[in-house]
Amino acid sequence: MTGSTDLTQKKGSEGLGFSIVGGFGSPHGDLPIYVKTGAAAADGRLKRGDQILAVNGESLQGATHEQAVAILKKQRGTVTLDVLPMWSVTPLTVSFPFFFFFFFFCHHNQPNMKETAASL
Repeated sequence: MTGSTDLTQKKGSEGLGFSIVGGFGSPHGDLPIYVKTGAAAADGRLKRGDQILAVNGESLQGATHEQAVAILKKQRGTVTLDVLPMWSVTPLTVSFPFFFFFFFFCHHNQPNMKETAASL
């Protein structure tokens, strides 16, 4: 996909080092698979909100959350992720469910979130 990048990630005893959110059939609509948190983001290559398009060439487009988790868990050794960085997504290419989902599920653990929401 245009704007996407391939990243290699070593799968160790602790897994790939990140968690995901989203998926087809989610209670918040049909959403892509996004990086939520994790130690893999510490090196700066993966960031919260980045979309994972494929894992070792296996597409995650249209995958449920459970299918995406299964695909990621079955990988061994070095894993290649096709990632669409959050910064490459423009407002014209995303829908309301994306913004709702990203705001509430990817940023819910930000400091002072309750205070910010209450002051609106």
